[in-house]
Amino acid sequence: MTTLALIGGSKSDKFSLGSKEWAEQTRKDTKELAENIDKDYLRLARNLWDLFDRPVDNDPKKTNWLTHWKFVSIGEYAEKELGIHRRIAERLRRIWAVVRVECALDDAYLERFSKMGRSKARILTRPGVMNAESAKSWIDRAEKLTYLALDSEVNTFLAGREGVMKGTLGKVEKVDPEGDVIEDEDELAEAPTPSPVAAGKTIWQMAKDEASSQVNAAVGKSVEPEEKTIQKHFSLFPDQMDTLKAALERAGELSGSIKDGQNLSLICLDFVATNEFKKASLEQTQRFFKRIENALAVKIVVLSPVDHEILYGYKVLEKITNS
Repeated sequence: MTTLALIGGSKSDKFSLGSKEWAEQTRKDTKELAENIDKDYLRLARNLWDLFDRPVDNDPKKTNWLTHWKFVSIGEYAEKELGIHRRIAERLRRIWAVVRVECALDDAYLERFSKMGRSKARILTRPGVMNAESAKSWIDRAEKLTYLALDSEVNTFLAGREGVMKGTLGKVEKVDPEGDVIEDEDELAEAPTPSPVAAGKTIWQMAKDEASSQVNAAVGKSVEPEEKTIQKHFSLFPDQMDTLKAALERAGELSGSIKDGQNLSLICLDFVATNEFKKASLEQTQRFFKRIENALAVKIVVLSPVDHEILYGYKVLEKITNS
């Protein structure tokens, strides 16, 4: 696989693919890339694919490097070593598998694909969208569309494809709540288990569906009747209301929905997904503060209130001390 101009190559490229030196450098590079995913998401996607799909020493008889390092899955590696959610890592790996391995895009189209951003990349690499014949056409089209317009067009395309499959085969691929194809019941059993809140359709997908419904209504397409809502009343102090308004506004920017109820559900889902422990371990604490750093674009140092032990940000403190 060639070095891509768009991702600037990497320090591991000077080593033989699959070698121990290559793997160690790739592992180091991947940690750095995971600190700011969107800055160079396609190179991170390539590294995740390499570590998970490329066998040790490029020997087909050997296991991959993640298994060699005693990680059970790419999800475990992502959460324990990179500090990112397993689903993010799995989606990134899929992006590279689709655009480079399955579709074999050349460097010019990979660069254009990369510049569209991770959100559009996720849409285009959903199961059943791009293949070797259609990939370039999809990229040409996606460059001219907004995120919501692209999502709506892909949903329409997949709905038509599903209708054809039902009519010709009498069977449709099963798809999990995150959009990954599940080939059979055995794979379903092995797939990562979503949180209880996300066991059905995710809040993110609900928000996208709502946005698509609004687009359809604007162009005169039929819209299915909305599901009946349930009202919930509670009281807030003024400062709490300010916090709620700010959170709803931010969630609305991410989801594209104007419905406060859907955006509140998105906020709650994120809270449940990132606070699934009663008493945080040091590793969980560090992952939590890394999320804060990424969200606010800052660096922080955290001390234990009991013994003043540095819980997070030792390297930052060391850098400040030595400067």
